[in-house]
Amino acid sequence: MIELKIWPIPFRAVLNGDKRYEVRKADREFAIGNIIKLREFLPDTEQYTGRTFKCKITYITQAGTWGLPEDICIFGFEEIK
Repeated sequence: MIELKIWPIPFRAVLNGDKRYEVRKADREFAIGNIIKLREFLPDTEQYTGRTFKCKITYITQAGTWGLPEDICIFGFEEIK
């Protein structure tokens, strides 16, 4: 499982179902089927809130393709209940 920080505004969009993708630095081995745990993080206090969202990667636009910088990827995901 890969754990990632996510700030409150995009985290709310994920919880509401409005956002089902992440734009991330390609600094991990993201792959279709990976389990991701998004952990809400408050940047002002540098603390986690304790709220999480668990999901599975369903699609990846690899870094350096389709006009993305060499160090940025985008992955789509679905919630794991």
